[in-house]
Amino acid sequence: KVVFDPQANSRRLAALLSVPRPSENNQKVPPESRIVVWDTTTDKVSPYADVGQVTSLAFSSDDSTLAWGRSDEVEHGGGIKTTTFKIDLRKADGEQLDDLQPGGEVRSLAFSRDGEILAAGLANGKIELWKVSTGRQTREALIGSSGEVTDLVFSPNGKILAAAMNSDV
Repeated sequence: KVVFDPQANSRRLAALLSVPRPSENNQKVPPESRIVVWDTTTDKVSPYADVGQVTSLAFSSDDSTLAWGRSDEVEHGGGIKTTTFKIDLRKADGEQLDDLQPGGEVRSLAFSRDGEILAAGLANGKIELWKVSTGRQTREALIGSSGEVTDLVFSPNGKILAAAMNSDV
């Protein structure tokens, strides 16, 4: 996944890299996810190492905030594992803004034009709207279909949110 900042000058590029890891005890190990932000005017590269299993990536329209959805697997012993889903919000320079707790695996993200709302499309067919400044959901999740939300986009005036979904319907 690669995204440019949405500004007309498009000076920042964020890329999601998948780095293979060596197997452990003949067990397949998932690759390490890394996000790299490249400022094309200064050639400065800001890496974010081992950011979980990243599933989506988005810049705010003013180029100040980067968001990514991720899943983290935690082993509790005895072969019991749990998976948590999160949305990282960071300033483009890497400073952590918030760690949101969505209601499922994040498949797509989109910022409103003013950067105040972050829409998260989930694998369970729901769409969550988050207020970036508070880290809180703005309303109950919107329920689209039984399929995953694969893409989201706000209209230029910010009044319409369009979603693409995989569905059996």
